[in-house]
Amino acid sequence: YYVTLKQNNAIFSLRYLKLFTFLSGMEIDHIMQVHAKEPEKRGPQKRLAAEVIKLVHGKNGLESAKRCTKAFYYNNVDVLESMSDEELQELFREAPYIEMLLEPGTTVLDLCRKANAIADGPKGYRDITVGAVSINHITETNPDAVLILGQHILSNGLSLLKIGKRNYYIIKWLQLSHEE
Repeated sequence: YYVTLKQNNAIFSLRYLKLFTFLSGMEIDHIMQVHAKEPEKRGPQKRLAAEVIKLVHGKNGLESAKRCTKAFYYNNVDVLESMSDEELQELFREAPYIEMLLEPGTTVLDLCRKANAIADGPKGYRDITVGAVSINHITETNPDAVLILGQHILSNGLSLLKIGKRNYYIIKWLQLSHEE
């Protein structure tokens, strides 16, 4: 939460680092010196967030939070692939989690309809063609494109389907055939 604040005030950053972390005075001084030169990088805020997360959730929790941040805010497909089912479900906790059988020739349109993510008929088809659908952060405009392992279906057997700006669906593929 603190990372998202637009607070660049060095006094607050210094105070919070001293109050909420176990960093040494020298380390805090160094962080503040770097911050004075490059305030736009928001070093104290990021370090505070990391230290508090590590304190509350441990080192594994911090690494998970970093992966989730990269996957959500930076549209990083490699990070999506490295995430566990649990991390994806936590990150997109409002998103439906759908288990789906992968059949040969499954298209983008088939995926969207089976997930009940788009309307039936021409409107759903049009949603895809106008770019309202993305799979694993890649916009799909061809409803008839066949799903490809490694592109539409990640090596961890998951796909992140997004419709519009905020409607996410996590797809867990039950049967993966490497012949696709």
